[in-house]
Amino acid sequence: MEVAFTNLEVTLTGTAENRDQRRRAEMVAERVVGVLRVQNNLRVKSASEGSAQRVHDGSSGPSQRDPPS
Repeated sequence: MEVAFTNLEVTLTGTAENRDQRRRAEMVAERVVGVLRVQNNLRVKSASEGSAQRVHDGSSGPSQRDPPS
C-alpha cells in the first residue's frame, strides 16, 4: 500500500487484503489533520485468484471533508 500526500489530498494506491482493510485505510487517511480529500485507488486481493481487483464503493470520486477550523 502506498500513500501520497499532495495539495491537501491523500491518494491511496496498491493492494489491500480485503474490503475492510481498504475502508480502514481510507478512514485513517480522512482523520489526518490537514487532509481535505482522499482518493482511494486500493485494489482488493481476490480470494480465489490471489490477484487484485478494483473495488467500486459507489462513490463518484474522492471523499471530501470540510476544511479544519
